[in-house]
Parts: sequence; structure tokens; C-alpha cells
Amino acid sequence: QEDESLWRNLGIAYFYKTEYDKAIEIFKKCLNYTPNNEILWCNMGVAYAYLGNQRLAIDAYKHALDLNDSYKIACKNLCLLYMKMGVDYDYNSIKINSDVAWFFLSKALMRSGLFEDALDACNRALRKNPSYQAAHIIKNKIKNMIKEKETEVYEKTLTKHKKETKEEIKKDSYYERFKKVQTKFRKRMELERDIREEESDITIDKKGIIDDKNIEILEPKNHEILKKKDEKIKKKPVAIQSNHKKKLIFMGDKYIKIEDCNFVIDGANIAMDSKSPEELAKISNLELLKKKLNFMGIKNYIIISDRTLYYEIDNKEAYSKMVQDREIYETPGGTQADYYILQYAKENNAYIISNDMFRDFYEYFGREWINNRRITFKMIKDTLFLDKIFTVS
Repeated sequence: QEDESLWRNLGIAYFYKTEYDKAIEIFKKCLNYTPNNEILWCNMGVAYAYLGNQRLAIDAYKHALDLNDSYKIACKNLCLLYMKMGVDYDYNSIKINSDVAWFFLSKALMRSGLFEDALDACNRALRKNPSYQAAHIIKNKIKNMIKEKETEVYEKTLTKHKKETKEEIKKDSYYERFKKVQTKFRKRMELERDIREEESDITIDKKGIIDDKNIEILEPKNHEILKKKDEKIKKKPVAIQSNHKKKLIFMGDKYIKIEDCNFVIDGANIAMDSKSPEELAKISNLELLKKKLNFMGIKNYIIISDRTLYYEIDNKEAYSKMVQDREIYETPGGTQADYYILQYAKENNAYIISNDMFRDFYEYFGREWINNRRITFKMIKDTLFLDKIFTVS
């Protein structure tokens, strides 16, 4: 034991002389005497970090935590190293080395593409709280991402050794897919315009606003206008007031009155959109969403978010007021909002506004149903755009 303490002091001396490689050698000799000394493993991790060997430093910190699950210094050093690597995580905002702290770290690591580390952090959260439902859901999501990554690497390796035909490797680029969507949308709008000109039973009041009492829900594919491709009916365009509250939306393949639609919104997904790694979730995103929905005349909606969003939002007071005023509904602690959002959409025939793919729930709700119900969004220069909704008032 005396020999071990002498070696350890020598290692610390080398460390303070910034001779980190020699310090690591000494610490390894100390481990021959006390292999389960978490302090030695943590010190060795710090030395590796100073040498720039981040992976060995992470492994050393994790080994120290495996030996002593309540060793907060190793946990803090591990979090600091991840933050230095660019992971968007602030260990000061949550009680360190708690189940919630490990859960948030796993989410941050997952967003940074460090899936193996995210899985380890999630497992540590579950060791502290085996009934942590949100951690179980995130764990399954991370496992699926790891499988997808492994499949992608395998396919890339296989491509090097196998020559595929042009038909096998031909894939549309993002730009080509975007062009197809734009072309499809343009055809829909042109068809809608021709239908409106063709229909003589739609009444127009003195102000030029369409009286929606006489409008029927039209199926463009079955309309007889398709049989008259070469005929062009020239009429003076109808003046439409863009701020009129009564609107129609083109959802999927049919027209629906906007007041007949229900919507459920993924609050956390909205708040965290377009934020930099250094920023918190934005309360302004939620306010922008409410403004957009009000402008479009959408009133039948509900916002659901994880309870943990409170710890990540930039304005906790404004967020708490929205929860208190029932503008946002929080899920119970330790649960994830995804299931509640999908369940609400299923029971209320609602559309889901979220950029989340909800892959973990394909088996329960059906992939096709989720994709048909999901409406994505994009924040561009303080303006919110929604997919699948086209106003044609």
C-alpha cells in the first residue's frame, strides 16, 4: 500500500509538470496495486483529455463511474469533455449524476450522432431509476439508430466490392424530389383554379368573397375538368380577400374546411427548432406558431410537450404561464410526449405538427398512418411554414 501511494504521488507530480504521458504510465503502475481505485481512473482520464485523446479519456471516466456510481467528479469531467467535443449539454442546469441528468445527456449525445455514448448514458439513467419510462423510449430509439448506422456502413462497404446497375443505385437527389413536389403542387393549384372558373354555381358577393355555403368538397382526380385538357375558359379572376377567416385547405388529396380539422402540436419539437448548440429552446418559436395558426384561422389545436422542456426553455416564466393558462399541456414527469401526441391524434382524428418521425411507434400506430397524419414545419427568418397545408380561400 505504501508503494502504491508513492507511485501515485509521483504520477501527480508528473501531471502538474504537464508531462501527462509519464503521469499515465505511473497511474497504470498504481493500478497494479489497487485496480478498483476510481480516483486513479479519473486522474488518468484527465491526463488523457489534456493529451487530446478524448476516447481514452471517456473510457477512463466511465470506468471510474462503473467502480463508484456516485462519483460526481468523474461525472462532471465526462460532461465537460463532451461539451468540449461540441455536444449541446449544460450540466449546471440539472442535478449532476442524477437519472434526469443522464437522460438529458443521452438526448444531447444522440442529437450529436454519438449513439454508443448516448446508449451508455441512457443505461446509467435506468440504473438509477429502472422505471424511467422516457429513458426506455429513448433507449429503443438509440438502438434503432445504431442499427441504421451499422446497415449504412455495411451497404457502403458492400458497394465497394459489388458493381450495381444504374437502376439499383439511382436515387433522386433532394433537389429533384423538391422539384417533383413543387410541380405536383403547381398542378394542383392550376387544377383548382380551373375548377373554380368552371363551377358556375359558386356565388360571389359584392366584396368578391367566396360564399363557402355553396362549395362542395371536390375530388380533383374525378372532376370532369380533366376530360377537357385542351379547353381554356377565360374569365375574369375572382378577387379574394387573403385575411378572410373562412378558408379551405388542401390536405392529402382532397379539400377540407379548416374549421373541420383538429391539430395536435409537438411543443418541444417546435421550441427546439433552429437553435444553435449554445442556445436553449425558444419560447419565441411557440409564440410564432400561435401567431401562424391564428392567421390561418386554425382554432382546434392542442400543444403537448414533455415536462422536461421547462429545464431547456429560454424563458421559464413565460413557459410556466402558458402551462398555467392551458395553452400547453405537459406530460407527467419521467414520460415522453410522443405517445400522448400520437394517442391524441388517433382518438381525435387530428393532424400532427412535428418534425419528429416517430419511428419508435410505427409498430403501434402504423408507419403509413403516422406519415399521412404528420405535418412538418420550417422556421425561415422568423416565419413559420407548414407542409401539406395549402390555403385556397
